[in-house]
Amino acid sequence: MSGAADAFPEFAVAFPQLHDSADRDLARSFGRLAELTSASALSGTVTFGVTQATGVAHFSWPLKAASPQVALERANSPDLEVLLTEDTWWALADGTVTPLEAFGQGRIRLLGEVALARSLAVAVTGRGG
Repeated sequence: MSGAADAFPEFAVAFPQLHDSADRDLARSFGRLAELTSASALSGTVTFGVTQATGVAHFSWPLKAASPQVALERANSPDLEVLLTEDTWWALADGTVTPLEAFGQGRIRLLGEVALARSLAVAVTGRGG
């Protein structure tokens, strides 16, 4: 590793595939992401804003929930908000791009607690940090 990967190793690991290869359902893929975070000790609320041709779709859930339910709306004052395009989301959900690569290319924007984003990445991948 070098540079940014040394500073942020948890973002340099690709996500596991978060959807069935034949199924590109955003809500289900975020449900899978929420499941992966439920076993962690993370606390807070996360929102992903996914820009689509028709507008922005939001997916939010409480990180400390044992069985998190993903709301299809932006959380009020989320602790972490991740903004990205649908194409970027699918690249992450396919595991073909790492969060660090997408961020370095200007394809992801983080608002809120960076430490929470780092912990979320470790919870999802099981590696890093």
